[in-house]
Amino acid sequence: MLTIYRRHRKECEHRNEGRKYRRRHCSIWVDGLLAGREIRKSLDTADWQKALAVVREMEAMESEPKVTDEPVTIEQGWDKFLEDAKARKLTEPSIYKYELLSRQMKSFAEKCGYRFLAEFTVHNLSTFRANWKDGALSSVKKLERLRIFLRFALDRKWITENPALKLKAPKVQLRLTLPFIHQEMVNILTVIDAYAAATAHNGRSNAHRMRSLVLLLRYSGMRIGDAISITPDRVWETLDCCPDVGHVAQTNFQ
Repeated sequence: MLTIYRRHRKECEHRNEGRKYRRRHCSIWVDGLLAGREIRKSLDTADWQKALAVVREMEAMESEPKVTDEPVTIEQGWDKFLEDAKARKLTEPSIYKYELLSRQMKSFAEKCGYRFLAEFTVHNLSTFRANWKDGALSSVKKLERLRIFLRFALDRKWITENPALKLKAPKVQLRLTLPFIHQEMVNILTVIDAYAAATAHNGRSNAHRMRSLVLLLRYSGMRIGDAISITPDRVWETLDCCPDVGHVAQTNFQ
């Protein structure tokens, strides 16, 4: 319990009356025990009501339950990140890639005995990356996702720095994409014709569609994802300049 009193100055005429005398404008002090600790100090005020408010605040703060900031675990960090990713309406492929990275990170942490995010130092992250089986370009993309996750953790003060920023990205050797030469196209179409001849009757229509798709890719330059989703009306527009391909398409895309 804390008690406040006036500590009279030497020149104060009421000094001999001790703590009980409150009317003088001498400074107010506090004395007593707070959470087992002895308190005796000036409250830097001569206002009795203000001193009472300060003491009540001191006692209230001490009586509040202490919140201990426990380190955030890897599991907790990824749960919160994926929850936020879904709330931001990221695409399913993007969320899947983050979920894959989270499983890999958790598996690595379990093998190494790590539990908390803060345990992933630059050295440990470097070891984690060394276990990736991805190619150079895929590793670059995965490192970027790892940096985004750890930036999310840094923004929430779960870690003190983003160690992934200190990992250098792999060097990607870009290769020029060249079209198939004539003989390669002949080989591809020959294999399709052989498949059409050998397959059952109900599978021949699929072989014809495969041939049309190959020709569409060859003469339009479209990506395979665009080619397989194109509608018949767009096929005719795309192949107007290629009569031979258009004839095959009209025959087999129906």
